[in-house]
Parts: sequence; structure tokens; C-alpha cells
Amino acid sequence: MAASPSKLHLKTSEEEQHECRKCRLPKPLEQGRKHGLHFLCKKCESLERMVARTLGDVEQLKKLSKDRQEAFFREHSEKPEHERTNWQTVRACLVSQLVVEVTSEWDSGEVGEWLPESVWVTRGFLSESVKKCDSRECPKLGTVYQVPVHHDNYRQLRKDVETTLLTREEECRKKKTQRKDKATTGETGEQEPTCTWNVPEALKPQAFAAAASGKGKAAAKAKGKAAAVPSAASAARAAEKTQRVNTQLNCKAQRALADLTQASTGLQKLCKQLEKREDVEVCLKEALQSAYLDLQPWLQACSSTTLQFSALKGQET
Repeated sequence: MAASPSKLHLKTSEEEQHECRKCRLPKPLEQGRKHGLHFLCKKCESLERMVARTLGDVEQLKKLSKDRQEAFFREHSEKPEHERTNWQTVRACLVSQLVVEVTSEWDSGEVGEWLPESVWVTRGFLSESVKKCDSRECPKLGTVYQVPVHHDNYRQLRKDVETTLLTREEECRKKKTQRKDKATTGETGEQEPTCTWNVPEALKPQAFAAAASGKGKAAAKAKGKAAAVPSAASAARAAEKTQRVNTQLNCKAQRALADLTQASTGLQKLCKQLEKREDVEVCLKEALQSAYLDLQPWLQACSSTTLQFSALKGQET
């Protein structure tokens, strides 16, 4: 029996369910966007954008198989609308999926080493447990057993995956920081055009104000005289600074004069002693005599400095 027209219900576009191409969950059209024949829900789009923004790209997602990708997106797509997703949760889920993906590939091959029972017992394994594992005959070692150790490998693999993700995060963060620095400093390679105006002095507002008051030239002359004649305070500071410098120079000259006098006296005595000896080479005598002569200008300079300082002190008193 055909249904009456009053009982017919046609689904609108909003009530129609569309399957998301990431999480494979049916959702209404208002909770996502449709691109051609494919529908992408807002949660999966936001999640993919977060991964790309934090890691720089979605290469880590592409390493997962289709089933692993679907599980990754489905886990976050099934969360309630009011529950927000943070990156720490997303990273933990991504690490788990990557580890499961690699572990499943690793489990498909041979796991562990083929060793005799005594070797496994020495490593701490029970003999009964070793005998339950796969065995084969080796022409050199006899019966060997393969004991798979999944836990340690899984833990190390998880650590490697986390290290890879952290490295990608740090690289992406550095790139963002560099872009921000360039934006703030304006390193675009282009300089803003500048415009300078050569305004005559007579047309400046200060000139009009001075002309109106009739004191422009007089004020300029007074200002020039004030700048030419130093104040008493500045003269006193300059004199004090000069005296301080002269005192320091005199102290250095006195110390140098004492050392130079001692060295000069020693060289003079040594030269006189070597003049009487014939077993000393002539070049050594000449070198000592030259050193003695080189010291004399320094002695005279230091002596002259101390004498000048004493004369200045006498004039001040």
C-alpha cells in the first residue's frame, strides 16, 4: 500500500549524511565542506591543519597506512564538540600510530636472534620459556631458539619517533621566529622613499618670531658670546682634570726613571768590565753598548717630565 503524501518525508541537504574522507564517519553537510565528490569534516580539517602548522608539513601523516590514518583522525573526530584538542594529545596519538605502523612492519619479518638455549639462559631467560619459542637446527650450533623481545624494541622505537617529532617542531618554530623577526625589522630589501625639504632660514617659523620681536640679531650675538666664553665651573673642571693627568704621568715617569737608572748603571758597569776582557766577542760588546745608548733618551725624557712637574707645583704654591 502506498504511503499517503502527508506521511512522506524528504531529507534535506542538511540532514543528509556524508562520509568524511579522513575519519570515514558519516556527518551532516553543515559539519564540514564538500569538494567535488569528497567530503571533509571540520574536525579532521582542523586536525590536519594543526599538524601541518606545528611540524611544517604532513609528511609524518603520510608515513601511516590508510587504516592508521583513519584511526588517527577517527580518535579525534569522535570527541564531543565542547572538548578542545591540544597539540600534546595530538602528538601522543601520532606517536602511537607511527610506532604501531613500524612495529607491524617489523613483526612481519624475523624477530630476535637465533641462539642456543644456554646463551638465552645465561642472559636470564628461563629454560622452559626458551624451549617454547621457535627453534631450528644449525649445522654448527645444533638447536637454536629465537626469543622475541618486543617491549624493549617498542620502547626504543617510541623514543626515536618522539625525538623525530620534537626535532620537526623545533625546526618549524625556528622558521616562524625568523619570519617574525624579518617582518618586525622590515628586511624586505626595499627602502622607503624619503623626502627632504630645503626650507630657507628666512621662511622658518623661528625667523618670523624673532623678526616680530626685534631681538633676533641681539639674541644670536649674546648666544655666540656665551658659547665663546667658558664658565668658571667648566674652567675649574678642566684645570682639575689636567692636574690629575699630570700627577698620574709624573708617577709613571718616576717609576720608569728608577728602573731605567738602575738598568743604565748596570749596563755601564758591564761595558767597562768587558772592555778589559779579550775572550768576549766584539759583537756582544757592541750590542751592550748600543743598549746603553738607547736607554739615554728615555732617561732624559723621564727626568725632564719629573722636573717640569716639580716646577709646575712650585708655581702653584
